[in-house]
Parts: sequence; structure tokens; C-alpha cells
Amino acid sequence: MQRRAAAAYFYPGSYSEALVGFRRIAKEDGTPWRTISRYVVLRTLLRMKANGFQSEARSVLSDPALAALHGITKNLLRRVGIQARNEDYFRELGRLVSSKRQGDPNAAYKPAHPPAADASLFPDPDVTDWIFRFQSPGEEFGYCVARWRATRPVAWLIAALEHASAAQAQGAGLLEAAAAVAAGSPGYPAARLHLLRLLEEGGSREQAREGLDAVLGSGALQGLPSSVNLFRGLRMLVAADFRDFLQFAMRKPVLVTLQIDADEAPDFLMGLKPPAGTAELLDSDATRVLNRETPYR
Repeated sequence: MQRRAAAAYFYPGSYSEALVGFRRIAKEDGTPWRTISRYVVLRTLLRMKANGFQSEARSVLSDPALAALHGITKNLLRRVGIQARNEDYFRELGRLVSSKRQGDPNAAYKPAHPPAADASLFPDPDVTDWIFRFQSPGEEFGYCVARWRATRPVAWLIAALEHASAAQAQGAGLLEAAAAVAAGSPGYPAARLHLLRLLEEGGSREQAREGLDAVLGSGALQGLPSSVNLFRGLRMLVAADFRDFLQFAMRKPVLVTLQIDADEAPDFLMGLKPPAGTAELLDSDATRVLNRETPYR
């Protein structure tokens, strides 16, 4: 009954009363809710923006008996770092993101009313700056080109290509730079895709078609099923005729989702990995052409 009463206070926002209730449960011997109540105390303090949150979190993390709560407690601490716009936290996050075996499916969920982009929050020359510039919808082309020209890293070349039009890429020398990225480089698929995209955009359809056939016929995309589909989608756009179009309109499904391509993990909440042996299917770009642009004849 106590846990229900505490929860009844928590969800409507009566946090002071909820805090008292959860603290009481956390001290009770014999209740199965004792451990999780320590975590909900943290959540309550976070909602209250109380000064005691940090010390309570440290207390949880230092207690071996609460090892089951350590992971989710660290997640709460990261949330505080984001909310506080802590530059040390962003540097740590940048190192984490750039290390191996990192991923967060929750990133697929975006707020309904995201705050306005503010580049000043990411002033350091590390991966957080690159992420912000790469995904920003603003005018980032000039900045990314300048960063690339400073030390010629492939990552900033790809960011510049992401924001470039065909004319901009030609004028800045990006096409030659993208063509020079070695096949063994981790940035090769992205650089090559942008190079061929910009060639198509600039009207060099035959050159783009030859380049796409070369990549798809090589082993460069082995083990990268989503990348194969991206290259096939671009190859469809430069098809020589309708039969050629239909050949590349078909893609091997990587994930079946409701509306979004959010993640390739088979246990992701919003998607299911296609059953083994699933045939190639028409992707959304092809169905738009067939449904809206193809004459009945």
C-alpha cells in the first residue's frame, strides 16, 4: 500500500510527499520494493531539481548491494549532464560515442518541440562538434569545409559532402577529395556515396551509373546491408531504362518498421528483423515513383 501511495503522489507531481514515501519504503526490511525505491528516490529528487540528487546518486553507486541500480543511476547522471549543459560531460560523451560498441536506440525518439540549435554549446574540436555540424539543418557547409581544409580529416570531408550541392562540391574540391578516399578507409562508403550522389545531381548520370556498378560489384559493402540498399537506391535514380529501374527498385529488407528506419537491432521496440529467406521488396522511394509518376501504359 505504501508504494501505491508514494506512486500516487509522484505521477501528479506531488514530489515532496512522494519522496517521503519512497524513502520510507527504501528503509523497510523484508519488502521486495526496497531496492527499486532507492532508484525512485533519485528520480523524485531529479524531478524536484533538488540539491541532494548528486550525493544520493553517489551513495547508490558506492553500495555493492545496489549493483542492480548502478546502470540506470548512471543514465540519470548523464541526463543531468545534458540538462546542465556541462561541457565536461559533453567531452566525456564525445569520447564515449567515438569508442567502439556504442549505441542508443532511444535516440530514435525526438522531442515534439526540440529547442533551437545552438552551436555554442559544442565549442570543442571533438566529436560533439562534428555530430552537431553533421546533423544540423542549418548552413554548415562553409564551417565543415574550413574544418576539413585545416587538417584534411575524412570525417570533416564527409560532413562537408553531407551539406554540399553539386556546384559547391565542385568549387571546393570535394569531389576530387571524395574520389581519393581509399577503399579500406572506414569513411569510404559514405564518401563514395556522396561523390556519386553529387555526380548524379550535377548531371553526370552515366559516370555516376558506372561508379555505382563498380561499388556494388566489389566487396566494399560486404556486411553492410543498409549501405547496399542506399547505393541501390541511388543506382535506381540513374537507371538507363525502365527495366534497369525495376532491377534496382528491389531491396533486401534489413528491418521492417511501422514508419521509420530507426535501428537494425532485431530486438528494437519499433521493428522486427525480417524472417530468414525474405525476398527482395520494393522500397519506399520506388513505390513513390510507381504509384505517382509511372503512366498506366
